[in-house]
Amino acid sequence: MARALLAVSGLSRPLSVSCGGYELIPPGPKEVFKSEGGSLRQWGPSTAVEKWARVGVKELILEPGGMLLPQYSNAQSLGYVLEGSARAELIDPVVPTSLRRLKQGDVVVLPEGHVFGLHNDGSEIFKILGVDRGTERACGLDSPTNFTLFGNRDDKSGGASILNGFSKDVLAAAFNVDEPTVEQLLPSEKGASIIKLDKKKRGRGRAHGPTRAAVDWPLGDMRFNLEETPPDIVNKGGSYKAVTVSRLPSLEKVDISAAYATLKPDAIFAPSRYFPAHRVTYFTRGKGRIQVAAPGGTNALDQEVSAGQLVVIPKNFPFITMAARDSPLEWVDLYMACSSLCFCFVAGNDSVYKALPFDWLVTGFNADPEIEKVVLRARTDDAFISTRPPKKAVVSSGPTRAAKSTRPHLLTEHLKTSSARYLVGRWDAPEGNM
Repeated sequence: MARALLAVSGLSRPLSVSCGGYELIPPGPKEVFKSEGGSLRQWGPSTAVEKWARVGVKELILEPGGMLLPQYSNAQSLGYVLEGSARAELIDPVVPTSLRRLKQGDVVVLPEGHVFGLHNDGSEIFKILGVDRGTERACGLDSPTNFTLFGNRDDKSGGASILNGFSKDVLAAAFNVDEPTVEQLLPSEKGASIIKLDKKKRGRGRAHGPTRAAVDWPLGDMRFNLEETPPDIVNKGGSYKAVTVSRLPSLEKVDISAAYATLKPDAIFAPSRYFPAHRVTYFTRGKGRIQVAAPGGTNALDQEVSAGQLVVIPKNFPFITMAARDSPLEWVDLYMACSSLCFCFVAGNDSVYKALPFDWLVTGFNADPEIEKVVLRARTDDAFISTRPPKKAVVSSGPTRAAKSTRPHLLTEHLKTSSARYLVGRWDAPEGNM
């Protein structure tokens, strides 16, 4: 069955896709469905998505005029609009919602059982990335499965309407029509989950009014635009913004949250680990590099990344992301938890090493105490965001004074009262590297 949710290709050259037995980059995306109206591509299945994130990851592309026919899923889903805009219809099992629009930067919550449809009524393509997480293994459905409201039984894509699962006499009785009417209705249905509307049919909207009275429950309650919200963290190196249940309460329905990060050329997102849940990272623009450390001091991943690359980072695995010397890097994070984002840093003023007694560090590293002091003083200018100092200001073994923080007072207070912790800095790449 063609499954909805959803967009850019172009996998980059891997430095090490699977290190130490950890497969953190799922294969794909593989095109699983294509029609005149658009296409659906999907990653995996693989160790990365099944063992670690336990989700399905896919991308939907709708061509101008393309339509994702209304359907519902047995999974909790979250979508992130990568490009374009489209009309959206979201109906819960009881109440229809008002018709709304999705646009680039939107995070949209799609709870289990909610009917969802899309129509690209513009002149540009529409792309949306999505993750599905199964709720239970009912009726032998071990993975997220969609149920479509429309679709011809004879269609080979597997996207037949649920109505085709009933006999004609039963449907005639249920709709209070005769069987010849039912016979005319089912074969006339469009044959695929993704179709293309004729130009004459575009833009009609609810020409004859809704079949049920739509309530004033806007899709905005299920949507949050990350592009339009101010960054939680911003400095010369880049920015980071997130949406959790505190900003979008409906995220509790799917237990997934999202964030968007930008790094300027030669910048670095400090080495850290996220401990509440696994994370799926999709790179949207630019190029750079990511490394992930595994238990036992092994390297789980060392990968050059660019737009379209997908990486799964298990919880508690330390990672570091850096932009190329000549290119910025942007990505969207999808966390398998809806609560506040909690990071534990390996380097920087919030480093876990700085919380340990100094004599423990000297003993643990078995190094000269003066070297330990140099390392501890190398990042003291800001607890959350720091930029790489000029070479003449690099910390040496001599006395050093901590640089004055340039973080705005309001941002400081915001972070002190939040469990979210981020660090964006500058990276001085070795000569010959990116």
